[in-house]
Amino acid sequence: MGSEFPPNIDRIFEFGRLVHETILEPEKANKDDQDYGLALRMRDTFYSDWLCQSIMSYPNIKIEHEFYRKVSGLKRRCKADGVVKDCGLILEFKGLSVTNEKSFRDSITHFDYDMGAAYYIDTTGIDRELIVGVSKKKTDKLFRFMIEKGDQYYQSGRKKYIQAICDGLLKGSIADQITDPEQLQELINEI
Repeated sequence: MGSEFPPNIDRIFEFGRLVHETILEPEKANKDDQDYGLALRMRDTFYSDWLCQSIMSYPNIKIEHEFYRKVSGLKRRCKADGVVKDCGLILEFKGLSVTNEKSFRDSITHFDYDMGAAYYIDTTGIDRELIVGVSKKKTDKLFRFMIEKGDQYYQSGRKKYIQAICDGLLKGSIADQITDPEQLQELINEI
């Protein structure tokens, strides 16, 4: 899976949260953050895109929506940036340091966004996830990529998350959720 964490990982996560809040929950955004202006420029790029604007203005969109479901005997939880069940769509926003389409596409597997998409698709029962990325370096650049149940990115991501579940079993972090050998065999067969 992805590379090692950079030394400034906490700041990266803080900035990611700031951009998410600026776009999805503006009332929560920290206007005193040193990068608030950058987050606002990224928000403006997001909302200037016709598709993002259409999704966010859809009457039945649910923002920061949580799902709970039991799949293959395991309790699952995920929190989607946006969900439009009527259209069968999950929205996932990413603020990235990419500046071109190739780098954006490469980031999907490098940072395991394919794994997240497959997990969300399987947990929510919704068959498509749209990943929208806005560049931190060139804030006027927006990228979109759709992952659909069954496509190569979904398959790659599903293999990664099932492997992660099995690794967790070996380390004991989710062993208490497996109640019989058939559940374990079902997970092993998925790999």
